[in-house]
Amino acid sequence: MAKKRFRSKPRKLSGLITGALHPNVLRRMKVSEIGQNWVEVVGPLLAGKSSVSGLEEDHLVVMASSSSVAQQIKMRAGTVRERIKSIWNLDISGVKVYVGRQERKNSSSQQTRNDIRINPSPQDIKRELEYMEKRLDDEKLARALANLKATYRKRFGSDENSRKSS
Repeated sequence: MAKKRFRSKPRKLSGLITGALHPNVLRRMKVSEIGQNWVEVVGPLLAGKSSVSGLEEDHLVVMASSSSVAQQIKMRAGTVRERIKSIWNLDISGVKVYVGRQERKNSSSQQTRNDIRINPSPQDIKRELEYMEKRLDDEKLARALANLKATYRKRFGSDENSRKSS
């Protein structure tokens, strides 16, 4: 028996994947993409002071940094709807704007800086503890300061000159 060969044209994989997803998932994916490209919708000035937060029913939810930014976005709601329709083919009923804290992605350098934990070696802590115990009567306070100073030295470098003079 001969094998049947398909004679249809090749299709894009993205079309197959999006065809398999629930329409609500596709809408949320589009909203996420709108948030990532918010500057294309409202321009660099307003995009720097606002961010897309999600969808409430058929309304795009935007967080603005101030009431004046919120008002500007509300006044441009028609333009925002048109741009979203033309770029992402997503129909929204309107735009809801709230004033509040924006969710922002950290830049990779800022994110790395905040995520680094500085752990001094036990030897450094012990050395600082010996130094602190000579000067402080409270053992708990001496341990806390020794840990803090060892962490400081590891983060910012040694300040041996200031120690010798004290």
